[in-house]
Amino acid sequence: HVLIDDHRPSLRLESPLTRELVGRDDILADCLAALSSGGVVSLIGASGLGKTSLAAAVSKRWPGGVFWHTFRPGITDNVQHLVFALALFLHQQGASDLWHYLIAKPQEGAPANAMGMIRHSLETLPAAPLFCFDEADLLLPSELDDEPEHAQVRALLEDFSESPRRGAPLLFVGQRLLLPPEHGRLFTLERLGHAEVQTLLARAEIGGDPEVIERVLQHTRGNPLLLQ
Repeated sequence: HVLIDDHRPSLRLESPLTRELVGRDDILADCLAALSSGGVVSLIGASGLGKTSLAAAVSKRWPGGVFWHTFRPGITDNVQHLVFALALFLHQQGASDLWHYLIAKPQEGAPANAMGMIRHSLETLPAAPLFCFDEADLLLPSELDDEPEHAQVRALLEDFSESPRRGAPLLFVGQRLLLPPEHGRLFTLERLGHAEVQTLLARAEIGGDPEVIERVLQHTRGNPLLLQ
């Protein structure tokens, strides 16, 4: 019951946990600027570099509504779950066509024209929401297999990304690219440097001795998660 309450979109849409960032002001500003013109923006980087935290900071600063969806194996990585969550979000924004359809015909699951209904709903909204998809590289096919459910979600997101209305910005977050990037709309998180490590240690009220900072930097290789 705890798992269902935590992940079932009919009960609660997902909301990212925001954390204080260090050394990410420039890339945060660049992501927001790229998203402001609509279209697809991709944020990638190795594990522990703070991709989700940065995306959460982007969503917190977005002036309109924000849809956040994390792909989790066997739970939220299927097209029915995603369409239902999108329908609920758009319903909460004031565009209820898809939501009413799903409520009226729950046995049919995600309709074939779901993307068309989503586009129509977006056209009725006064301001474009931001759509964030975290752990998006989970949907990529493996070397040995391609999950049919993942292929369906990829097709839906590819259709979404080609929407003629560029007022619907999409942010894809993961260790690898899900969709081919557009020029100037791919952002890669790098490891933190000496100055950022010094700032983190100072915030934790740990001495800023240069030798200590260097040893910490070497040990963690600038990985924010290890530093914390």
